Amino acid sequence: MLPIADRMGLEDNAAMTTPPSPDHRSTVLGMYSAFGRGDIASVLAAIADEPDWGLDPDAPVVVAVPWLARVSTKHEVGSGYFAAVAADLEWHGLEPLAVGQDGDHVVATLRASFTVRATGKSVDALETHFFTFAPDGRVARYRPIIDTAAFIDAFTAP
Repeated sequence: MLPIADRMGLEDNAAMTTPPSPDHRSTVLGMYSAFGRGDIASVLAAIADEPDWGLDPDAPVVVAVPWLARVSTKHEVGSGYFAAVAADLEWHGLEPLAVGQDGDHVVATLRASFTVRATGKSVDALETHFFTFAPDGRVARYRPIIDTAAFIDAFTAP
């Protein structure tokens, strides 16, 4: 039997291939590793200067956790989001369970475990993070899918 390229009238199998995508999956894993070491500078280096980062400001969880609201500059990601994550949470674990890539998109499922310092309440939950990469290889868009009920409860004083 002829190879499929020959049956389709193609002279070269290369005509059916597409160039490989950059390894954005490794970038995301590197960001999680840097976060675990407290190396926020390395995390920020992987983010575009004007990212679309976070949740819709009208999302109910944003009322309880304002730093989850969407921001649009790397400075806001660093001074708002990551500064609050460091100040508000005592981390017990952030474990990537599965990370997949399709072109410029990466989806990561992970287990996050932390205690909210202000309330003493803990969260141990699965999260899914969606990343879209810009042509320069940096994160241009980030959306988390989180257990909103657990976050609202943990950030609400007893």
